[in-house]
Amino acid sequence: ISWDASIAPSNVQLMDLAGKVVYLENISNAANIQSIDVENIESGIYLLNIYVDGSVHTEKVVIK
Repeated sequence: ISWDASIAPSNVQLMDLAGKVVYLENISNAANIQSIDVENIESGIYLLNIYVDGSVHTEKVVIK
């Protein structure tokens, strides 16, 4: 999963549809992180929450 390089998120969270967090990373101190590896995450539908400047951008993600 990747996002535009111009976005500087502080946290990235991936949740399954039951609300379980399957990935969480605080990346406020990490430079140039623009993607996360989902190779070890089960196939399914997830919600990706990207936290930027106090707001949250949520996208539906399908992992095959």
